[in-house]
Amino acid sequence: MKRTPEEVKRELNKEIVQEVLTEKRLQFSIEQLVIKEAVANEMTGVECELLVENLEGEAIAYDIKGHGKGLLDALFNALLTKLVDDCHSLSNLRLEEFQVCVDEKDLRKLRRQGRGTDAHVEISLIINNGCGKLIPFRSRHRSMIAASVDVVIRTVEFFVNSERAVLRLKTLVENASSRNRADLAEQYLSMLSSLVCNTSYEESLKKNE
Repeated sequence: MKRTPEEVKRELNKEIVQEVLTEKRLQFSIEQLVIKEAVANEMTGVECELLVENLEGEAIAYDIKGHGKGLLDALFNALLTKLVDDCHSLSNLRLEEFQVCVDEKDLRKLRRQGRGTDAHVEISLIINNGCGKLIPFRSRHRSMIAASVDVVIRTVEFFVNSERAVLRLKTLVENASSRNRADLAEQYLSMLSSLVCNTSYEESLKKNE
């Protein structure tokens, strides 16, 4: 599917985050996912281990437990609940909607071989950033569960790293200004202005003072 303008903007911001955080950029992965479906009351429970590590090899594991209306809702809410004390801007986020699409080209190709059940699927999440903007995220996989898990952790990973980059840029701006380096301060402010469009970092900045 063709990328939307918001997706292009998000990818540009991801590049800024990578440049600012370098080896301190965090990478998320899920281990040992357990899904429990309560069919009668339409609730889904999830349990898993979230591994968060940076490019320097430092890592920390979180035990994640939660529930919601389906896997996406349950996992998204469980991750935000667990991480919001460390990343305050996560409290602004809302899962607005999601879509599941089958790769039609892949499906037609597989049907010619007499099967189609292992066609790729794409999961799309629309995140309300709490500031009037809807930001899309996608993941593609042959497994709907794997695609669902991947798109959720990539979404949360993006916003966590964005907050860390915003806090780092604020420090860099202050440092450049104290050294009368207007050129560097202007460069960092430009990067900062791009990232603050992701969501509100007001509470995070206050707590970091």
